[in-house]
Formats: sequence, structure tokens, C-alpha cells
Amino acid sequence: FNRFNLVEGWFLSQEGDAIFNCIYNSNINGINIEIGSWKGKSTSWLSYASKLKNNDLICIDHFIGSPEHEDLRNNKLTTFTEFVNNLQTLDLYDNITIIASTSEKAKKLINQTIKFIFIDGNHNQFSDDLKNYKHLLVSGSIVAFHDCGQRGTSGITDYMYSLIESGEYEFLGMFYSLGVIIKK
Repeated sequence: FNRFNLVEGWFLSQEGDAIFNCIYNSNINGINIEIGSWKGKSTSWLSYASKLKNNDLICIDHFIGSPEHEDLRNNKLTTFTEFVNNLQTLDLYDNITIIASTSEKAKKLINQTIKFIFIDGNHNQFSDDLKNYKHLLVSGSIVAFHDCGQRGTSGITDYMYSLIESGEYEFLGMFYSLGVIIKK
């Protein structure tokens, strides 16, 4: 797994191990989805586990970065080519379907049961990202939110805990800044 750290990004090995184990140990028949791929660091972990379990992985990203990446947006650049090159170099590209779009637009193209969904897109839209695909989750489907913190410190974390308190989801754990829940 050390080779995944060669890909630029903000995703730690502890988080990758958690994602890998969630996908690898799940017996749900379904697809895996990543919302927010950047240059493919988290995708490497998702793709490797998906490949071993013979699952498809759908990566959804517009590839122009977050609002703080003005240099990409202003120069009309994208991270798409680097994303593809990184995954091809790691031999993890063949089980990936890329939807270069927003989560909102991509939802119209997906109708399979979701085994695992990793949400790391725009932090102002994380709840919408889950709502777009919630109808495809079944009992045992796993939802992972990146950039969680202590309860009360971020909207993402508070949203995750509200899902647990709703009774629909159960808490699986926090792995550095990765919050993981499972649908009951």
C-alpha cells in the first residue's frame, strides 16, 4: 500500500486501511462510489479493494478542485489527466467508471445497489451527496465521510452523528478524519 502514498492528496494510510477493510469484509452485492477523487489517492485504496472483491467503482468528480483551488478554475485546468495517469501507473484503472460531473448530475446515471460510498466532495454539499444516492443503500451498505472531526467541530461530523441518531445508521468508527457508518 505504500505505493499509494506517491499520489498527491490529503488521505492517510489509516484512512485507506479502514476503507479497504470495509469494502473487503462486506458481503453486500453492489457497487462502490467515490464522490470527490482529486488526483486519485483515496481512489487507489477504493480501486484496489474493489478489484479484489470484483466490484465496480464509480468515481464522481468534476476535476476542477474545490473553491480554494482558484488556480485550476481560473486557468481552466483540471486534475483529470493526472488522476487517470496515477491510476494507470498503479494498475488500478481497469475497474473504474469515471463520471466527470457533479454528484447531482451523476445521480441520474446510477441505479445499482451501493455497497460502499465515500464522500469527500464539496464540503458545503456533503448532505446532498448522500441524499442523491440514499435510495440505493441497503441494510449493510457503508457510508464513509472524509474530513470529519470531533463532534461539534464540523458540519460533516454533526451530519454523520445526526444520521446515527436517526436510527437508520450505526457508527462503525473514526479513523483519523474518516467517519464510517453502516445502514441498519
